[in-house]
Amino acid sequence: MPFDAGAIVGKLGLDPTDFHAVMTNAGEHAEMFGVTVGPRLTAAMRMAGDALKAGADLAWQAVTDSAQRWDDMGEAAEKAGVSTQFLSTVGRLADDAGSSVQGLSLGMKFLNDHAANAAAGSKSSQQAFADLGVAYADASGKIKPAEQLFFEVADALSRVENGSEKVRLASNLLGAKLGPDLIPMMNMGAEGIRNWQNLMIALGADVTAEEARIGGSFKTMETVANAAIDGIKEAFARPILSALSKEINENQEDFVQLAKRAQETAETIGWAAVKAAEAWSKHGDTIKMWFGGNAGSYLLDWGTSGWAESDAEEQLGYAPYDPNSKPPTTTKSRTAPKSEVTINIPPETTPDRVQQMQTEVVKANNESRDFMFYVRLAAGAR
Repeated sequence: MPFDAGAIVGKLGLDPTDFHAVMTNAGEHAEMFGVTVGPRLTAAMRMAGDALKAGADLAWQAVTDSAQRWDDMGEAAEKAGVSTQFLSTVGRLADDAGSSVQGLSLGMKFLNDHAANAAAGSKSSQQAFADLGVAYADASGKIKPAEQLFFEVADALSRVENGSEKVRLASNLLGAKLGPDLIPMMNMGAEGIRNWQNLMIALGADVTAEEARIGGSFKTMETVANAAIDGIKEAFARPILSALSKEINENQEDFVQLAKRAQETAETIGWAAVKAAEAWSKHGDTIKMWFGGNAGSYLLDWGTSGWAESDAEEQLGYAPYDPNSKPPTTTKSRTAPKSEVTINIPPETTPDRVQQMQTEVVKANNESRDFMFYVRLAAGAR
């Protein structure tokens, strides 16, 4: 006996109406979810993706910025004869006090040079230290470390009360321009500067010797990578440029002629534009008159041509003209362009109106020889 699902439903007393209603309601909710929640979910996912990308970009920027700063700080510290930690921490104070990290670095270079010159017997350098009451060498005659000299000079300058004398002393040891710029920081004395230095270290704003080495390695890697990329680009371009160079050398005259033709074409187009504008300015009222009646719609077709011989007008079939006012015969194949306006006469135009238009066309053509502007009447379809 075949299976009869309907019979089972009937025997069990099941009513499918509620089931259909529930399924219909569920379908409507699913459709509403797609209309309302779906786009919002998509937008939220897109925003999350954008946020992740922005975060990744910021993270990479932080890496490259840190590497650049570490490398720069390491190189500047080497030139100044101080540690990267000293220059990175005290340099921030110099920047805050109106100078800069570079100003401090150059000032330290001046101080080191004076110490070396004084040890070598330079009277002026020895006097510069003596005026400030700072010894450039220890008891054994060895030049003191640069950072030690800096703190001793800062202490000595901070005790000088006469402003002019302080500027003179700072200029003698730290440079005529750099010394005065560093005075606001030097007025803090050794203790005040060290306190600032310790604060920068606690904040993690210092650059250590190891970080300077890492930054230098990163920049070296970046330089090598860029060089490799340039090498790949040049390897790709080399055969192409070589072939082009050979082609240009062998066909140089063709390129010259092509350039000349392009220049001539550009000049012709520019001249045609000027002449067309002049023609429109002179004969605008006439053309407006042709369009102003109730003769219907006219088709205004623009075309450009040029005459090479005096018979060009007859060959082109222009409207009647005065033979005595034909343009002069030319001997060049490239001459001034002329514009052609074709006006189709609608079939409903009266004979009087046609005659009037022909008269105006002849007049316009005769007057426009200087502008290379011609009008041609054509019978409309009947």
